[in-house]
Amino acid sequence: MKRPRQRIWVRFSVVRRRLFFSLIVLVAVLGLGTAILKVLEAHGLLQTERADDRVAYLPDRWLLQSRGQFRFHNRSMLAETFPVRKPARTIRLVTTGESFMMGSPFVSPERFGKEQGGIPDWLGAELPLRYPSLRFEVINAACGGQNSFRVREIVDGLVGVHPDLLIIGVGNNEGYVPLTRFNEELHKWIVYRVLKRSLLPSPADDERAYFSPQDPDTRRIEENYRANMRGMVVACRQAKAPVMLLALPINWKYDDADPRDHGQSGSASDDPRIAHARRLMERGDLNGAERLLVRSPQQGYAALYLARIAERRGDLAQARKLYRLHVQLVPNNRTRPSYNDFVRQLAREQNVALADLEAAVDRLAGPAISPPGVWMDYCHMSKRGYYLMEQEIMRVLIEQRIVPAGPGEPAPTPTRERLIELTPKLGDYY
Repeated sequence: MKRPRQRIWVRFSVVRRRLFFSLIVLVAVLGLGTAILKVLEAHGLLQTERADDRVAYLPDRWLLQSRGQFRFHNRSMLAETFPVRKPARTIRLVTTGESFMMGSPFVSPERFGKEQGGIPDWLGAELPLRYPSLRFEVINAACGGQNSFRVREIVDGLVGVHPDLLIIGVGNNEGYVPLTRFNEELHKWIVYRVLKRSLLPSPADDERAYFSPQDPDTRRIEENYRANMRGMVVACRQAKAPVMLLALPINWKYDDADPRDHGQSGSASDDPRIAHARRLMERGDLNGAERLLVRSPQQGYAALYLARIAERRGDLAQARKLYRLHVQLVPNNRTRPSYNDFVRQLAREQNVALADLEAAVDRLAGPAISPPGVWMDYCHMSKRGYYLMEQEIMRVLIEQRIVPAGPGEPAPTPTRERLIELTPKLGDYY
């Protein structure tokens, strides 16, 4: 007869064996399920990403390689395909960043092939005319709705496609504070994404935040931005991939009627002084409006209207300072001026090319604050605006001899009308 201690040990051994075999079955089922789900997703038969997770997470295996082709597999990117091995005498130029770099509102994953007009499209039209001895692949690897965390991950992958130049324009949408590393790694597991999508429905359209939330901890956000930008440049240097940084253009005069739609913690409408000051400005009482604005606790928003008062008085130097202060304090998903200052500093430190699009827009404005006909909204441009930004990038490409020129190259600058004639989809309808 077995002793009580022996019986307990036997029972424990039986339970342990059952648990072990149960665990084997569970792992096998999850492994098989993961493999099946991945096949279904790869063939477009299953969608595991929630719309609201596209800002926070980069999809698993977003850059695919098969049959000698690279392909972007990301609902927020264009469905670009290009050969793994570049053809002879081909320059592979890759542009990346957020929706501004994609070319929104003219270019998006939903409109791919139907319309053109972003910076990559203008570059793709002009480069072959300026350098006829070469072939060019201009690849649009921008990702709408992203911030520097996601773009940094994209850059880590793009250096492996062997670009001859990687153009990086990042700064809008900053304000997202990332979740834990564990949560990010867990999101890469397709079974978790399926369960999350099934059990946690997306919010209704009228409740969804279409922009990265603006966190009040701006110092931490800016530190993250600086670290991410520096990490992108380091990744390019380690891969020996030439890089060009962009100081993004800023729409200084943008005024959203309700900034809370952009995830802001406050709004001009929260302070009755600002509402009253705006009415006084409409009646022409600038002095009365100014007295109210300087007493407003919402100084970020007050700065916008104080800038307008200074502009109407003809004090453009003061107006520029106040517009700059307003965007720094209340970016509304625009890049902050301090971000562009850092990009300029980083380009000098790392000795990489810089196209200063903020300065280019300000030059186009002349004595005014903002040039007419270039802005569509808070950060996206008209086709004319994107063309003018492409011209600044092209100027830097030529001046710094980034593209190897043959005899007689680069050819003279073609007119915008000539580019539209050759690529009709570049024609303006805005």
